[in-house]
Amino acid sequence: MPVVPLFPLVGAALCVWLLTKLEGVTFLRFGIWMAVGLVIHVLYGRRHSRLQRGELDGDGGTPQPAAGPAR
Repeated sequence: MPVVPLFPLVGAALCVWLLTKLEGVTFLRFGIWMAVGLVIHVLYGRRHSRLQRGELDGDGGTPQPAAGPAR
């Protein structure tokens, strides 16, 4: 892109300008929905964690096959 530093800065400035035009209740609703989403994310992550189930080996990144019947 030929005007790399200009376009991102203009885009960020326009986003900030739009945010200043919103009402306060909008930010309150955003905060509430953000909290709800964070709770769902944490609960889902705890329940479906491969690390907690022991499916990762000691180096922290190589998946181990889940125990179960061989195919």
